[in-house]
Amino acid sequence: MVPAPRDPRLWPAGGPSAALEAMSSKDVISMRVLVVYESMYGNTHVVASNIADGLRATHEVTLVPVADATADLIGQADLLVDGESSRARRWGAALAAAAGLAVPAA
Repeated sequence: MVPAPRDPRLWPAGGPSAALEAMSSKDVISMRVLVVYESMYGNTHVVASNIADGLRATHEVTLVPVADATADLIGQADLLVDGESSRARRWGAALAAAAGLAVPAA
């Protein structure tokens, strides 16, 4: 399947890179982000930490292992980032269900 071409009207003149460069922190809406991870060997934890660090510039971020992802934390989040290995995919479905979200098929 070939993806549909992007609508050039979505970006100002100069393309996406010019649009991103023109953005400032005042243009970004701050959200409460919950980054949840399950890591067997530590690699997914490192990736989740890096994602959380990148989001902290403009958002309030909480990073927790899946065992510490309470219903309150999930309910307060505007954005849920689920980082898990392919062996732990069951956690993503459980987290989404707890938050009342639909899970797309993998």
